[in-house]
Amino acid sequence: MNLTLSTEIRQFPPACSKVENILHCDISNRFVLNQTKQLEFQLDVKRIDPRMQEIKIEISVNSASTGNGSTAQLTIALPVALRSNLTFVGFANPEYLENRDSANFTHEYVVFNSGPSPLLDKKFLFEIPENVINSNGGHINPFIITPLADECIPGLDVPSRTARETNNLEQTLAGLPPEIKHNIGCRQNELMTCKTYSCIIGELVANTSMKFRFKVEVKGSLLFDALGEEVKTKSLFIVESIGAAVDGSNNDKEQEVLIRTVLFRKAAESMQSLWVWIVVAVISSIMILLVIIVILYKLKFFARPMRQKLLNEEEHHHERECMIVSDDSHCDSSNSPRESSNSQGDDAVSEPFKDIKF
Repeated sequence: MNLTLSTEIRQFPPACSKVENILHCDISNRFVLNQTKQLEFQLDVKRIDPRMQEIKIEISVNSASTGNGSTAQLTIALPVALRSNLTFVGFANPEYLENRDSANFTHEYVVFNSGPSPLLDKKFLFEIPENVINSNGGHINPFIITPLADECIPGLDVPSRTARETNNLEQTLAGLPPEIKHNIGCRQNELMTCKTYSCIIGELVANTSMKFRFKVEVKGSLLFDALGEEVKTKSLFIVESIGAAVDGSNNDKEQEVLIRTVLFRKAAESMQSLWVWIVVAVISSIMILLVIIVILYKLKFFARPMRQKLLNEEEHHHERECMIVSDDSHCDSSNSPRESSNSQGDDAVSEPFKDIKF
């Protein structure tokens, strides 16, 4: 029996001996007609080329007889079946991004093979937004994409985040009103064109992963200008990329992953304009108030003639009281600034009342 693979023979009959990958077995000195002989072997194949379609074991029986059938040959073919369990997830870093003149984010796709067989010749397609189509049909390029293909290195680490965790962002976005958000992606978006990248995994052994990373630089002001009036009232812009595992035989998409990065319209711009309007309003109010004060001053509004008239009436009333009261002590000179000048007149007026007693 000839073994063409790197195989460990765990058990074979005592009548057999092993020389390299060939087993020699002495069946019997005499093998009569219709007689059968059963030999049992246990083999442990250490390494199989995953591209092999089948494993072949060649068996030959030699006889010293001079009759027909002195040599019999048999080939046993064992089919090789590959069973791999593919997990395909994606992550955005960061998931939320404040708009600036130039901002960077990364979309990372992770392929994990949980085995038991290797993953062979698997094709993946990635679509990432690149251009905005303006009203004239021209293409404006607010996205600069850098595929980090050289970093697609197999690793032993299992992705730390699960697909369930990546759905948290989608649930959050689903609860937001459509009036404030705008999707920038490759699905049913006539204003966007996307760039497609293709990558093929030659072999990914069991319990290992491979990463596909794409670095994207977005120019916020250029993007918003290109989108025009359609997004004037929007404050959230959802940038989407799509990754898909493709069946190599018919190019059907087996699994799809959607990665989102939320781009906030820069809050500082709106706040700055708000503060400008507040300062302008305050300064304008102060200027108007100053103009009103100057006009009133020119019209002698602050002279207050009525107050002076009331003071004069109060002095006259005080003088009349002093004329009625006979006791001069009740009319102290300090009580009325005019009393000293009119003292003679007061004495003459109060003379008729000198006999009245209180």
